[in-house]
Amino acid sequence: MGQNIGCEYTSCECLEYAAVDEKTLEQKDEARYRQYIQQKESGGMIDLAGLPKRFPYHKKKAGDDRYPQTLQYFYRNERHPIYECNVNCRCGPICKSRVVQKGRRVPLTIFKTHNRGWGVKCNEDLIAGEFIDTYLGEVITNAETDRREEEGTHDKSSYLYSLDKFVGDDPDLTNDTCYVVDGQHMGGPTRFINHCCEPNCRQFTVSYNKHDLRIYDLAFFAIEDIPRGTELTFDYADKDEEEEEDAIRKRLAREADPENAGKSRCICGATKCRGFLWT
Repeated sequence: MGQNIGCEYTSCECLEYAAVDEKTLEQKDEARYRQYIQQKESGGMIDLAGLPKRFPYHKKKAGDDRYPQTLQYFYRNERHPIYECNVNCRCGPICKSRVVQKGRRVPLTIFKTHNRGWGVKCNEDLIAGEFIDTYLGEVITNAETDRREEEGTHDKSSYLYSLDKFVGDDPDLTNDTCYVVDGQHMGGPTRFINHCCEPNCRQFTVSYNKHDLRIYDLAFFAIEDIPRGTELTFDYADKDEEEEEDAIRKRLAREADPENAGKSRCICGATKCRGFLWT
């Protein structure tokens, strides 16, 4: 650590809960890892301490400061939670795992779209895996969320973000006990990022202060190279990608279903558009 080797080459305790690197599992670890898988499937407590972990970030061109640390494809594709080092780690502030906690580093512009209200774009090229910004807002309880919706003072489809990533990992954490981030009245530029069924960004959970199942950062990363000036979008429902033929067939079926008549229509214009925002 003193030679700035970095936590990607060490057994860093900050990655205790991070995704396991199955490729580097030693034979003595395999039985314990299988036990962990069984515990996870049955909803039991998770214990990953001591197993080799996947480091979340890498640099496109090592040693070249023009390129930022980017999120590994393993995390981008599987949506694993991201764990960064914190102030108690011996690695120091220059550790390569400290990305989201340092805040936004790219210039964003809020602009008026032609048919979807406000939108957000970046003023420089983004590369796949590059961190963009976090989603900010009031952290409120689920009960307070329900109260605001009942009073009719809140647009649910636009600004509410439930912190429910870890529901099922702990018996005390349910959809009713999760916190919700409300960005309607206060927040940052990401509150204006529009939905798209074929997005160029994706949201991930990031923890670096402690492993708190109820509180963590919501961070947006580019999932493909994005030319500057391109509108940034993400999938509000965070669905897995479908084949084009399947997506079109399902959209036509939804549009023909009378039960969807009153639902919010999606106007993202993507080839694989699902037709409705919350389906």
